[in-house]
Amino acid sequence: SGHRVCADNGAFKTAGSVVVSANGRRMGSLRATDEGALLKAILQESATEVMVFDADTLRIVQANPSAAHNLQYPLTALQKLTPLDVLAPADRQTFNTLLALLKSGKKRRIALQTHCCRRDGSRYPVEARLSCATHRGQPVFICIADDISQREATRQALAHSASDLRAIVAHIPGMAYQVLRKHDGTTSLR
Repeated sequence: SGHRVCADNGAFKTAGSVVVSANGRRMGSLRATDEGALLKAILQESATEVMVFDADTLRIVQANPSAAHNLQYPLTALQKLTPLDVLAPADRQTFNTLLALLKSGKKRRIALQTHCCRRDGSRYPVEARLSCATHRGQPVFICIADDISQREATRQALAHSASDLRAIVAHIPGMAYQVLRKHDGTTSLR
């Protein structure tokens, strides 16, 4: 029995026992026809970082390869940590406050921007979504995070370009005043 996947044009195509991404890239083989196997294959290939951590101890119980790669930890080492170990120190208190809101049921989902710390000490900005769920009868938190380094770099470059343009425009009157057009049609600076 084949699985149907969405192609680039929005149409569905049968992929047999292979999960195929929208761009046609082979994502992995499916041995089982259950939905769990499909979701696992998708998470394994996702560029989005996904972590599941215990609601009581905060220990990371599952993480996808993207999270392990971007944080620069082997998966086994990552599973000995908590999200607080990979968050920038300034963001930890806010993170704990948001987890308390989820755990109490006051919020179902929370979106935030924060900074993660890689194993080498470098930091990168993420846009994260947190939610609470149950896994094997235990409450867990799910964190789905996108590295927004490129978006932030682009935003900063655009802000810098806009600043440069404003400086140029602000100096045009002075530059025009300095150019003197002579009666013979030539120009010179004053």
